[in-house]
Amino acid sequence: MYTAECEAIANSVELSQTELKKLQDKKAKTKTERHQQRKAELSRRYEIDVTPDLVEKDDDGWYPQLRMHYYLTLGREFLTE
Repeated sequence: MYTAECEAIANSVELSQTELKKLQDKKAKTKTERHQQRKAELSRRYEIDVTPDLVEKDDDGWYPQLRMHYYLTLGREFLTE
């Protein structure tokens, strides 16, 4: 069931920035619209193709871990004191 949900998100249609904004402002969304919104947000966050594996990793809190790793290594100069 969860795997099918991850695949449905990954296989959703790509949205433009304008379409995403309209969808984010919409209150009642269909399941397909929720999948499209999630895919668009993941695509913009990670800037790579969205796969079922990426959806699962994001659900497990992967993004904060990546940010922490970045700021502790390459992005050290961008940290505030």
